[in-house]
Amino acid sequence: MSIFEYDQEAHMKHLKKEYYADGWEDGIEEGITAGRTEGAALTLISLIQNWIKRGFKDEEIVNLTEEPRERILRLIQIIKENPEMDNEQIRKVW
Repeated sequence: MSIFEYDQEAHMKHLKKEYYADGWEDGIEEGITAGRTEGAALTLISLIQNWIKRGFKDEEIVNLTEEPRERILRLIQIIKENPEMDNEQIRKVW
């Protein structure tokens, strides 16, 4: 037997801590990305609601955004058909 003995249990504990730390970091980054995406969606919803209130036509709104036409038209439809919904509810339906 060599002077260096392999301790499988200690090795597995070390790997578990390492994997946990890696997963924690990945989870934080995913959360930040999701938060940014959600924030951008809520901002877009607010903008479109304001443009609708100011009398902008659907095509004008589509042209003001950099989003795909169908996506914006769907959002406009949801906003117009559900005036009682708040922005978070609209985002979830959209």
